[in-house]
Amino acid sequence: MNTNHSGHFAKLAQKLGVKIISHISEIPYLLYESVLASDIHEMLKAEMTICPSKIAQKSLKIMGANNIKLLYPSIDLKCILPSESNKSILKKKLKIPNNLYIWAMSGSLIYRKGIDYIPKIIRLMKVHHKECFFIWMGGGTENATEYFFRKELSYYKCDNIVLTGALEEDYYDYFDLADAFLLPSHEETFGMVNVEAAYLGK
Repeated sequence: MNTNHSGHFAKLAQKLGVKIISHISEIPYLLYESVLASDIHEMLKAEMTICPSKIAQKSLKIMGANNIKLLYPSIDLKCILPSESNKSILKKKLKIPNNLYIWAMSGSLIYRKGIDYIPKIIRLMKVHHKECFFIWMGGGTENATEYFFRKELSYYKCDNIVLTGALEEDYYDYFDLADAFLLPSHEETFGMVNVEAAYLGK
């Protein structure tokens, strides 16, 4: 059982005497806000609790989880095959001058991912005359946080950023356009995107 997808079934499993293995990826605060206390309480009674990081492991230990096992997430590096020709097309499409330093970021457009930092960073770069461009790769939402984020970018004339939306085929082409990767998250559960960035030499 995974917390966000099936945590609410834990109570039923306990009632029916069905043994469960819990997969709890959350770290202490922000993601737990979406999980009911009664659900997490039942999930912590599982025969085994799997988590993806030492930080998550510590939070589960504090809450008294049973039989905690650490299982780091993984990605298939053979799938990371950026296309040089498509990268050139994308750069022209985005109208990025050749001399600009490019920062890549990835994730949903939500507060936990640190979108509130981005307008500040862009403005700071401009104040210090750092010529650069930002690419945020990730799906949008319908929440008010993203609405404010987009309004803030417009208000401060942050015109050197592109929000790609969710990407599939072109994801690694966009990623590989960048000179560096920036992870502004307040809390990061998996951090798999860091592995991708490292593999691409960012």
